[in-house]
Amino acid sequence: MPAHVNVKKTMRITAGRVPTLFFLKAARQTAHIYLTSEIDCTRFLERKTELSRTGSPKIGHVALFTQLVAPVLKRFPVSRQVLREGIRPTIAEYDGLPIKILINQKNGNDQNVMAVVIPRAESCSAAEIQSVLDEAKAHGHSPTNGARLKRLLGHLPMPLAALLSKKILQDFKKRGALQGSVAISSLGHARVDTFLPQIFGSLGFGLGTISRRAAVIHDRIEIRPMMTLAMVFDHRIMDGATAAEILAEVKSTLEN
Repeated sequence: MPAHVNVKKTMRITAGRVPTLFFLKAARQTAHIYLTSEIDCTRFLERKTELSRTGSPKIGHVALFTQLVAPVLKRFPVSRQVLREGIRPTIAEYDGLPIKILINQKNGNDQNVMAVVIPRAESCSAAEIQSVLDEAKAHGHSPTNGARLKRLLGHLPMPLAALLSKKILQDFKKRGALQGSVAISSLGHARVDTFLPQIFGSLGFGLGTISRRAAVIHDRIEIRPMMTLAMVFDHRIMDGATAAEILAEVKSTLEN
């Protein structure tokens, strides 16, 4: 048996990972609390089929989820808030609901996450949201505000990138353009059942895979398309009772 562990090589972090590095550093300030709920996706999938029959472009799960839950979240002011710590901690509330959607981006052997912010998601259709996501995938970068700043972070020397990132995130308007107040991520395509994301806003959702599982419906066991939905919230901004109410409203909307 070999007696030593040898280092094959060392390398710099890729430019595409730099924004994620700074996001995670900022996200450590957030007091993450997680809730989960099992969602019966029967009606959700029916709605997706209905949209395809109207001649709309192919709508993905994430775009439809975003369109359905955005009006629900808009009714809760805390979902539009972000907190900035300091000597005088300050909360900013956006007039619309900026939602950050995370999508997978491949560049050769490198795989990164691309963030697309929909500034007023509550007023967008599923087709409009899907169009923005498709454009981002086609061009390899987000077409929405904040994308240029994010690309710049990946190409600056690390000390300058760190200073710029800190300055940007102190500015509520720029922070909203880059991070939104709500985040939506999905690993369902990889058949992951439960996904607990990191956030730097008020709350976020992790979508698991939709699979056929046993569920109790009106005291009967039936096989339904089920999804585990995880919700994470910033305990500095909201309490558990409010978060539970939001999750219950989201569940009801998706199922009905």
